Formats: sequence, C-alpha cells, structure tokens
Amino acid sequence: MTSRGVKHSQEIRQYLALERRAQEEGLDVHELEQWRKLKRILERRLGSPSTPKDASEQRRSLRILFSLKVVFKTQEELTTSLMQNISRGGFYIETKEPLPLGTVFTTHIEIEEWRLSVNPTVRVVSTHASADFSSRRAGMGVAFHELSEADKQTIDEIYELCLGIALQRREEDEVS
Repeated sequence: MTSRGVKHSQEIRQYLALERRAQEEGLDVHELEQWRKLKRILERRLGSPSTPKDASEQRRSLRILFSLKVVFKTQEELTTSLMQNISRGGFYIETKEPLPLGTVFTTHIEIEEWRLSVNPTVRVVSTHASADFSSRRAGMGVAFHELSEADKQTIDEIYELCLGIALQRREEDEVS
C-alpha cells in the first residue's frame, strides 16, 4: 500500500488498522496485545526517545518525531512555529511563548507538497518540556480537541504519512 508515494510494510498496515479500530470500537485482549507488540517494534525502529514506561504504554498511538510548519494565534499575534512531533492525539509545538495549560485555540497545519491542510482545535496539555523529554525548552504539547470528522481524517492521513516517511528515513540512515 502506498499513500502519496509512501510505502507501508505489512507490519505498519497491521499496526495502523489496529490503532484505527481501537479508536473506533475498541480491541479484544488478543488484538490489544498484538497492537502493543507492533507499537514496541515500531518505536524501536523509529528510535523513539525514551519516555517514562507508563506514559509510553498508555499512549494510544506512536509519537513520531517529525518537523512540520504550524501557524497559531497567541493573544493578538499570529505565530509560525515548528511542530516537532505528532501522534493521533496531538503534537508538540516549539515556541518561546507557550500558552497557559488548558488554553484552547485553533491552529493551522498546511503541507503543500502533500496538498493537505487542516485547522484543528487543540488544548494545551503540557508546557516547557522538549519534544523528546530530554530537556526543558520553550514549547507546548497540545491535544486535539473536538475535531470534525473531516479534520480527524486529514490528521490521520498526516500522521500515517509522517510515520511512513520517518520509518523510511530511519532505514535509509541505517543503510548509509
């Protein structure tokens, strides 16, 4: 299967199918164990930063280190920044002026080369922790908040493309 030129292995397709099913209707015990196993394999292949084990186990999707441009409004100022990672549940924005915890706002993500754009509403869930938890830097973690079905589909497509590209890059780096 390819999506916009990104090849997904059987392993990735299985993981993504289980992840989608978990969100929509839930998984039985066998499927949940398979999903966890595939998630651990993909985390290792991605070289995912170490997160507290409990947080990694509870996270409903992989956190993919991937930089994309995002635009959001802070007070009266429009800010352009970088998204440093993405998961199905949200993303991390690198910014010198993180908004207070609990702030709900709309952001704009546009990826011209994929012809994708979305304006999801998000809520600030963490501040002043770097995307990989290795140091404390200015930024904020945001969770998607009250998404339309169309926004959810676009975010899923962005997430799945980022996963495929991140895995391809890791494999290319290992070969080099």
